[in-house]
Amino acid sequence: RHKPDTLTSTMSGLKRGIGKIKIEYANADIVHAGGLSVSDIIRHMEGRQMPNVHLTEPMQAYVKGRIKSGAYANTSEVVRAGIRLLMQRDGARQFYAMKADLEHAVRDAEAGAFDDFDPQAYEPDAYRIIAPTA
Repeated sequence: RHKPDTLTSTMSGLKRGIGKIKIEYANADIVHAGGLSVSDIIRHMEGRQMPNVHLTEPMQAYVKGRIKSGAYANTSEVVRAGIRLLMQRDGARQFYAMKADLEHAVRDAEAGAFDDFDPQAYEPDAYRIIAPTA
């Protein structure tokens, strides 16, 4: 069930079906023509719930500027683009951390700090001779 604080509107106008009613539901603005019941709108919106994101005033101004410039159509697009960049940056961090670990391992190996590896002892089944079938 939806939480009452996530749905704000003029409910009396919605129930009477007068004109257009603007519904703000979890930060998604949608305008519906009159005649729809509250339960119809809630059912429609149930699958579209979005997390609340609180932006500072400078962030809001930046987002509005990006939308006004035509680079993005709405706030959600700007937020998704930002999240994609964070995901790329985090992926790059993981890559460079792994690269540093490998470079450290190579230096250790070149300095003689390694154990001989016996692949047959590690995976004996891979070296088992299989008799040909007739």
